[in-house]
Amino acid sequence: MTRLNLYWQIRGALRLLFRLGNWHVHGIEHVPLGGPLLVVVNHISAFEAPLVAATLHIGPIVVLAKAEFAHPLNPLGWLMRTMDVIFVHRGEPDRHALKAALRVLRNGGILGLAPEGTRSKTGGLQRGREGAAYLALQTGAPILPVGVWGQERIPQDLLHLRRPTYHVRFGPLFTLEYDRSRPKRQQLVEATDLIMRRIAVLLPPAYRGVYREEVGDGETRD
Repeated sequence: MTRLNLYWQIRGALRLLFRLGNWHVHGIEHVPLGGPLLVVVNHISAFEAPLVAATLHIGPIVVLAKAEFAHPLNPLGWLMRTMDVIFVHRGEPDRHALKAALRVLRNGGILGLAPEGTRSKTGGLQRGREGAAYLALQTGAPILPVGVWGQERIPQDLLHLRRPTYHVRFGPLFTLEYDRSRPKRQQLVEATDLIMRRIAVLLPPAYRGVYREEVGDGETRD
């Protein structure tokens, strides 16, 4: 069995599993027909990547994930290794991972990552890191923002024999343009904030975290 066939089989299995819960999808009309595409999502649990992969009708998606998932004893390690994953060593510049991510986008592929870089312990958005902005500015790839919520309660709901409810909301595509006449650092900061705000407006106010004041308390919107 090829890796591509395995990807679609796993995606199909995930769709069946998530349909057992109350799975709400919003803004699917914003999803393009293919790549290049940079998919950016908030990160509050281990379920964002499976949920987004199961929801998207395009693929396969290459996912950036922390290197700890590559450990054979990690319970999610097997699932990760069956998919196209770029493992990132956190806390240090990982040039190998960066080059691999750029190659995916430049070859017309689909790359998924959480700009926050690590799971939020509060459930609200943390300040974004500059990796997603760098990849977008270097490649010009369209960005698809995604807000996911409710999935953090899946383990507790299952433990109490409740049917979990979770939402996946896609926002409009947008692109970033690199201006060589402006300081690179300033552009990275501005682009990172823009990406995070685009994610924040897709989430209920309680999940917007440090971006709540910037985008306000209005209702989520596509």
